[in-house]
Amino acid sequence: MKLAVLSTVGTSILSNMEATIRNDIERGVSTIDLTGIPEEIQAKLKEGKLSKLGPDDPLQEKIEHMRHRGDSFFEKTIEFVRNNPEGTSAELNTLIRFLLDFPYRQFEELEIYLYPTDTGTGKFCAQVIKEYLDRYGNEFMQKAGINIKPKVDEPIVVKDLGRDINWFNEGLIELVNKFARLIINKTRSGYKVVVNATAGYKPETAYIALVAQLTGAWKIIYMHESFKSIVELPKLPLTIQEKYIEALKIIGNGTLQNILKQMGIDVNDLIERGLVTNEEGIIKPREWIQKLINTLQS
Repeated sequence: MKLAVLSTVGTSILSNMEATIRNDIERGVSTIDLTGIPEEIQAKLKEGKLSKLGPDDPLQEKIEHMRHRGDSFFEKTIEFVRNNPEGTSAELNTLIRFLLDFPYRQFEELEIYLYPTDTGTGKFCAQVIKEYLDRYGNEFMQKAGINIKPKVDEPIVVKDLGRDINWFNEGLIELVNKFARLIINKTRSGYKVVVNATAGYKPETAYIALVAQLTGAWKIIYMHESFKSIVELPKLPLTIQEKYIEALKIIGNGTLQNILKQMGIDVNDLIERGLVTNEEGIIKPREWIQKLINTLQS
């Protein structure tokens, strides 16, 4: 079997590091060596605020530039994850629990694709996961009784994911290009595609799960926060109704609203469903919807 896992990535690694540091302070011990980590980063960790930085906080850019081999914070975060991958990373915890319950133990190929939030902290955590699996992938997979080292691509950043409301415009276009297209291509290449939608911001992951269903992902999994167990989201028979596809074909790059109404097209319905916009009487399809339809039909 060939398996491809597409996983959203949040900042659980940093929040768990913060919790460990707070616990160390309360107990008067030190299990994480902070030597060499910039003072402002140390302060945020001790305050429990690094994982919750706003997307436009000046520290975001600084942290983004720390995600490389040799950086003290980066290296110590990798070791923090290695000591307890299931307990420090929501992404790795979900993956290992899924694999433990998986009926197969032999893989021809196992590929992992990471989709962090478009923030310095999100990219930092995704790079930590990649580096950890690059170095210790065999060690990690043995926890699930699987003898294959996963291939991990460089993290894939979707513009504005987890940043602001603009994501629901331009970001959705990139989601089709970088996420939906990969699911379709991997499925056509004989891979079983699993989408791990545990991490990240919930509104965005809802769209990710929806696109995964529309594009034929094999499984969509989620680690339930309350029950601490894997939930496999049911695969619904989702599709874009043919009448909407046909209407969008007629609209093309833009058509006058009056002409469409004369043709019997319910423009208000299209607008209410978020499929098109009305720009001074000209009806235009939303670009991400058009790209998704083109991708599904390619």
